[in-house]
Amino acid sequence: MYQGQLVDIAGDPYFTLTTPRLSAGLGVDVDIGKLEGEVMGAGGVTRTKTDYGGYGTDVSWRPWYGASISVRHPSRVGIEVEFGRHRLEERYYSQATDVVVAAFLRWETMFRISAVVPILTR
Repeated sequence: MYQGQLVDIAGDPYFTLTTPRLSAGLGVDVDIGKLEGEVMGAGGVTRTKTDYGGYGTDVSWRPWYGASISVRHPSRVGIEVEFGRHRLEERYYSQATDVVVAAFLRWETMFRISAVVPILTR
């Protein structure tokens, strides 16, 4: 129910391994015994594909920010853990007319674990 109307709330984002994002960040390298580590804070935009159920999909660039910790072997191969937030759009559709009656931008938590594989070496 939204302002006296019965509504469907829709807006499920999904990301793939190839989801592009543009970012800028600052970090610091630390030695962890024989391993190397990095702590970094970053922000930017990511291409977000959002599914609105039976109402279609939308693809747009949305802001994000977060922090990551990575641990690498001297070969530069390692693992990275990232935690942050990204901006999403949630839409309220009228059940009577299937028209958008309201749309809200909200911040949602994101969590990502990824392998670090060097393309270029120093």
